[in-house]
Amino acid sequence: MLLHGHKHAIDAVLAVIARQQKGQVTVFTSGVDDLEKLFPDNVVVKKV
Repeated sequence: MLLHGHKHAIDAVLAVIARQQKGQVTVFTSGVDDLEKLFPDNVVVKKV
C-alpha cells in the first residue's frame, strides 16, 4: 500500500503547482478521475 500513498501525494503536489499557473493549463496523467476533482475549470486533465 505504500505506492498508493505516494500516488496521492504526487497528485496533491501536481494539483498545487497547476493551480498556481496563470491562464489555461493542461495536465497529463494516467489518473484522470482523481485529478479532475482537484482542479478548477482553467485546468484541463488529459489521459496519457
